[in-house]
Amino acid sequence: MTIGQTQQIELPGSEDSVLNQLLTINDSLFIGKPLDSIIAKLPLGYVKMYGVGGSRPQIITCLRIVYPKNVFIELYVWEFTHMSRISTTTDLSDGIKWDVNLMRKEKLHHIIVFQHIFCLRNCDLLNTL
Repeated sequence: MTIGQTQQIELPGSEDSVLNQLLTINDSLFIGKPLDSIIAKLPLGYVKMYGVGGSRPQIITCLRIVYPKNVFIELYVWEFTHMSRISTTTDLSDGIKWDVNLMRKEKLHHIIVFQHIFCLRNCDLLNTL
């Protein structure tokens, strides 16, 4: 799959489900624009929004937006201009917290959609992280 391709999944009795809405987003309209531009078009009802570290937890890779039923979308940024990509947190006991408001100003590189541990959209991009 290439960026923007979708794996269609039908959920019983829920054509307008959050998952199907996330799977059909035309992300090419938002690439290179602030994360806020795509966030404004995402389905309502998310339960959490937070920064996620990569293989080295003190380096942020994406903003994760979590919906009920373990559905989530990750918004990836490659170049950071509004915040530092590296956390200066030394106490990792409570996790690392990034400034989500600053992160929302960063420009979108790509998205990946998951349900539980299963990648459903742009999964080929997982190998580039």
